[in-house]
Amino acid sequence: MIPDITPPVGVWFDFYALTGFAVGTRLLIQNKGGGKAMIWEGAAPPSGTSEALASGVELTSRGAAAKTTPGIAGCWGICWETSFKSNGRFSVQEYTS
Repeated sequence: MIPDITPPVGVWFDFYALTGFAVGTRLLIQNKGGGKAMIWEGAAPPSGTSEALASGVELTSRGAAAKTTPGIAGCWGICWETSFKSNGRFSVQEYTS
């Protein structure tokens, strides 16, 4: 079983750094927390909330999993709702199909 990751709320975090997957590995990410979260593909996190909202992928609470693009330069996430309490919760796996 792959353990869930529990990053802090309100700051961008690096999925690759938290999971140990090599950068560029295609990921299958599911938000298992109780609030809204977003993922962002890029070498660095977005410069602001408006940029992220315009181009990021929103993950709904306990919603369908998101698949990242193969070979991306980085994958970032943020949990921003207080219903996450102190941490978000994500299931992250390598996507092989």
